[in-house]
Amino acid sequence: MNTIDISHSHSLNLQDARAVAENLAHELAHEHNLEHGWEEDSLYFSRTGVSGKIDVTTESIDIHVKLGWLLSALRGTIENEIHSVLGKYFN
Repeated sequence: MNTIDISHSHSLNLQDARAVAENLAHELAHEHNLEHGWEEDSLYFSRTGVSGKIDVTTESIDIHVKLGWLLSALRGTIENEIHSVLGKYFN
């Protein structure tokens, strides 16, 4: 399985960072049919072919994604989209 690990720093407090991550999850769920839910300060998500989590801290947003075989061919595109979305939501 192919993985993507990205860390993006931010200057928000934990509550605001969680709220932004929640908005991001709702957008991704709508666009890509992802299931998601919180466990402490980690937002887990999944759908066929992809799973992962977003760890929210007071300093950074850490994204860990596991891609299935079919989506692994799109790894670069997915990674670029994650960077773009993080820049949009956390800058």
